[in-house]
This record gives sequence, C-alpha cells and structure tokens, in this order.
Amino acid sequence: MEIEIDISDTLAKLLRAGKDVKLLSLKAMDKGGLIVERDAKRLAPVGDTGHLRARIGRKVIDRGNEIVCEVGTNVHYAPYVELGTGIHASNGQGRQTPWRFKLPNGKWVTTQGMKPQPFLLPALRRNEYNVKYAVAAELRRLLAK
Repeated sequence: MEIEIDISDTLAKLLRAGKDVKLLSLKAMDKGGLIVERDAKRLAPVGDTGHLRARIGRKVIDRGNEIVCEVGTNVHYAPYVELGTGIHASNGQGRQTPWRFKLPNGKWVTTQGMKPQPFLLPALRRNEYNVKYAVAAELRRLLAK
C-alpha cells in the first residue's frame, strides 16, 4: 500500500537551500510510515504469542524518481488474517466447502474458514491525511535546520 504526497513547493525550497533532498525525503517518509505502522500494530489481533503484531514493520524504498514507504509483515499467515479464509474470504474466492485438519495434539477440527480481521488496510486508510501532514511537517523541520 502506498501513499502519494505532493511536496513540490517544499521540494523547490529544499533545492534552493542546497539540502540533500533525497536524504531528507527518505527521513520524512519514514516518519510518515511510522504512523501507519503503529496503528497497524494497534489493530492487529493478538493470538497466543503476539508474533503477528511484533513482526509488523516498515521499509522506505528509493525508486529513483519516487520514494515510498511499505508497511507490512513477513508472517506467512498475515494475508489470511487480513483477508479471511474459506466462506469468509473478503474477496469471495475462498473455499466454499468445509474442511478438516489435525491439530498437533491429535484432535481433528472441521472449519469453514476464518473471518477477516483487517489491520493493515484500515491503518493506511485511517491515517492517509496524518501521513501526508507528518511528511510535510518533517520536511519543513529538516529544512529549517
């Protein structure tokens, strides 16, 4: 998920000031991504271990002509938590029939899937304005140094 930010006025000021625009932009985007990361962690469901919540992070990427911040997790089951499974899959393409699986303790379980518990997309949507504001404010602060 990415957020686009128009910083053309601030960018022009940075260029006139002779600042390292790329470095300042990377720092500013990291501040904005931190807002989404924190909210995603707050919204993430916590199971027995809290592993999913603990593994949510952010990464700022310089793509040459644009800088983006990705917020997410590498936990393999995160998409199932975010989007749901089986008959509850948010895209409607989950398995439509029940299935069984065996737990480590030997007990068999029948399920039709798991309801979505979104945490990443809501964190992005709820904070889009805050991210834009934070990035612009951080650029202004860095410019004033």
